[in-house]
Amino acid sequence: MITGVADRARDRIRRLVYLDAAHPQNGQSLVDNAPVQMAFTRSGLRVVDGVELVLWPDTIRPQFFGITNPADVDWVAARLTPHPWKCFSQKLVLQDEAAVRRIPRTNINCTESLARSSEEARKRQQDGEHAWEIDTGHDLMITEPEAVAKMLFALASV
Repeated sequence: MITGVADRARDRIRRLVYLDAAHPQNGQSLVDNAPVQMAFTRSGLRVVDGVELVLWPDTIRPQFFGITNPADVDWVAARLTPHPWKCFSQKLVLQDEAAVRRIPRTNINCTESLARSSEEARKRQQDGEHAWEIDTGHDLMITEPEAVAKMLFALASV
């Protein structure tokens, strides 16, 4: 999660860009921010070499991430791999929260994700120097690559 990285490498980061991201607070995990979705995700948990993994290709489909174009669905399905559960359950621990909050940030949100977010989460998703919205599902870098690239190029010139 980029907020945790920013906390550890503040001197190397000029701007944070959250791409349809959750925004756990200090001491929270992604599970704390989206418990219903995470419960669904955990239902497919399997342990491999002592690591708890979720989002197995046989338990989740690209459409879950908002991908509907048949060619994109096929492309993504061929590349899906399991994901470590700790990425969802590990708490964010910031060493200097105030310093992290001073780093300029931009949110590029998906309409679909904002609609499912709680009011508190939506405020964090729309907070920052820039808050943009793209009318698509979660994997906007696949469904709307030109719009995402345009926004990133605009930020690069700021």
